[in-house]
Amino acid sequence: MTRRVSYFYDAEVGNYHYGQGHPMKPHRVRMTHNLVVNYGLYRKMEVFRPRLVSPTALTRFHSDDYINFLRVITPDNMQDYMRQLQRFNVGEDCPVFDGLFEFCQLYTSGSIGGAARLNEDQADIVINWAGGLHHAKKAEASGFCYVNDCVLAILELLKKHERLLEILSQVEPVPGTQIQTGQVESQLNPKEMEIDKEEDGEEAEQAEEKGDTDEEERKEHPAELAS
Repeated sequence: MTRRVSYFYDAEVGNYHYGQGHPMKPHRVRMTHNLVVNYGLYRKMEVFRPRLVSPTALTRFHSDDYINFLRVITPDNMQDYMRQLQRFNVGEDCPVFDGLFEFCQLYTSGSIGGAARLNEDQADIVINWAGGLHHAKKAEASGFCYVNDCVLAILELLKKHERLLEILSQVEPVPGTQIQTGQVESQLNPKEMEIDKEEDGEEAEQAEEKGDTDEEERKEHPAELAS
């Protein structure tokens, strides 16, 4: 039986930058996409550019004031929002950078859009390499994450599916790694189950070094696919 695979990707995601020396690097999503293209994997799936969800869609989990803050904060006006920066835990780990809210919309739209395709029985498997930012809390950034696309995708899936299994694979444990089931308990528990697999940091670093090498080898063959 052939599996119907939907792959969500927008070339813009690789243009966002958390800042010099920050371990979170959105350009890795572009590196992964280049591998998908150069190995011909895109021929086995439908490729979609995410349709941006509205800010209101993000408030299905996040608080209104937190989303409004993400919409207006920029590197140029940070001095005007010092109290909110502290309140919403935006700073060193979760910095303010150009296009922050658009970045959040972009990666979240792929996850919500993918969940909708599953609900509509238009796909058996959905891929969004830009997503998975599951540390974000209802009204607080955490662990390099601002908008919790995992919770929002789960809420979309729960429109049709009674039970869900979430599997997390990550480098190391940090506060808030568990999906925010406690804050949406009436909607997720006990319907959603989580399995959390942690990866050794050294192994992850070695994998990243190999990924950088692959990117250098493939720079002369740029490819961007979306439909």
